[in-house]
Amino acid sequence: MTLYTPVVFSNQDPDIERAAMARGWRVVEQESVMLRLIGTRETMQMPTSHMNIQVGAFEPAHVPGWNAVIAWLRRHVANPLLVMGPNHGLTDLALWAHAAHGIPHGAWLTNQIVSLTSSALALLSSASGVVFTDSKAEATFRASWPTPLPSFQDSPLVELVDQPAVPPALRTPGVTRVLLVGYYAGPSPTVGVQRINYWFNNLARLSEGRVQADLVMATAWPDAPERAHVVPDMGPAEVFQPGGAIEPWGLAHVKNTDEASKAYSVTGGYWPFALQRYFDAREDEYDVVIISGNPFSYFEFARYAKQRWYAATILDYRDPFSRSPRLELTPEQLERATHDEATWNFAADMITVVNSACAELVVSKNAQAEIEIIPNGWDDTSNLPGRNEERAPHGQIRLTHAGQWYEITHPADLIEAVAAADVTLHQFGPDLPSDGVPNVLNHGRRGRTQLYGELATMHCGVTFSSAQGFETPTKVFDYLALGLDILVLHDGAPADSALHALLGDTEGIHWVENDVTKITEFLSEYQPTAHTDPARAERFSRAAATRKLISHIEKLGDHSYFPPAALTVNVAI
Repeated sequence: MTLYTPVVFSNQDPDIERAAMARGWRVVEQESVMLRLIGTRETMQMPTSHMNIQVGAFEPAHVPGWNAVIAWLRRHVANPLLVMGPNHGLTDLALWAHAAHGIPHGAWLTNQIVSLTSSALALLSSASGVVFTDSKAEATFRASWPTPLPSFQDSPLVELVDQPAVPPALRTPGVTRVLLVGYYAGPSPTVGVQRINYWFNNLARLSEGRVQADLVMATAWPDAPERAHVVPDMGPAEVFQPGGAIEPWGLAHVKNTDEASKAYSVTGGYWPFALQRYFDAREDEYDVVIISGNPFSYFEFARYAKQRWYAATILDYRDPFSRSPRLELTPEQLERATHDEATWNFAADMITVVNSACAELVVSKNAQAEIEIIPNGWDDTSNLPGRNEERAPHGQIRLTHAGQWYEITHPADLIEAVAAADVTLHQFGPDLPSDGVPNVLNHGRRGRTQLYGELATMHCGVTFSSAQGFETPTKVFDYLALGLDILVLHDGAPADSALHALLGDTEGIHWVENDVTKITEFLSEYQPTAHTDPARAERFSRAAATRKLISHIEKLGDHSYFPPAALTVNVAI
């Protein structure tokens, strides 16, 4: 453990300055190109008035000036920890100081809406802690942010716990070593992490020890298990060398990433540099590397995996990327996104998707890369609430929707129908735009155990199927596991959707057109059913899908050589 002195770059915000001074922290104010350490007469001139790496504010000629800023801080503050606002003009200074000089950073947050730039995302995702100006700011942020972030101690010095080193993974006869790569993983409340978390926790068990997995993520995991690696992502600062220098390839990469950001989200696009430095310093040996997204920009790490370990690589598209129906891209943006997706997929030995519709949306010019469907499912290792006739809810009908909603399957018609019906709709996750409809209840995010407990008291889970029909949402599997009816609100023909192919003739599935009149008619006639037979949900478990993945892992990870029967070798004696 190490004690650090927080240094808050306040942007002359009185609320954060008060919060910092109340804790006895140091505060730096900026005026044009001058920095002043409050409480002293000390000032320091910066080479530029802002530091945005992606728009060229950090040229090689500026490196000595920024290094002088770091030296100035270290001269006056013992073990500084830079605390920035995510949209501060010097946000990249904190990221650069962390990547190039090993100075940790944190974030301060107010009630202002955060603009999620690449630098803001990197700052928050890799922050050692956060400080809020008030309880409202904290509640708003934590309800929407996809990773757990600790609050700094309310003391002049803060104590940071060093992440324990993970022992190297070395090849063992009869064991296939797997590295799972996911930007968000561990305790992150986002739905997408359930897939990679389950694999991490259960590959060894379901393979009877033949497959063993490590997991590497960009976001914090307090008290992480033994084989979990945390490698923070400093965003654009990752292109800098120790000591702060930037080479021509780094400038070129920043320019290229900035161009890509005009077509799609580049979250994680700089992370492969951090991963490469991390694993270059280790002695790990992996047979198979599985890179799972969304986000997707770090899929290029597959090339490094092949060069470093001669590993077979699997790119796991939990969602479609360049041809996602949820994106509205111009022809130029689509051309850039499809080009990059095809480039990533050249380094793949296998591409996995969650359903047949998503398989059709993959852009791959690599004839050697098989495309396989590994569906999602409900977590059979979770402690699910019992579902029986006694526990089944009664009284007013309770609908529920868990997780994200999207513009292409907008919930407006559902909300209008619910408003006029004797039912309640319970939303868990980002708020539905209900405009004060009293029987639409937004509950925010929940931990897994609490969420399952509340979902088990509902009658019917709601999901959407767009005109393109590519969705098989994770929430559907949870509804099945908990014995709920399912209401599928569809825009396209049900028979053409991936969800219809998945569910087949499963009992208790109601297909209703996503239209206010049709939904109203359904609600007026709907009679809930309590599904108590576990067989209804068994085939939709994650265990069933993971056993299929294991068969592919063992095939790809088998590096033994068996010469063809027709091959003969003449040996002179």
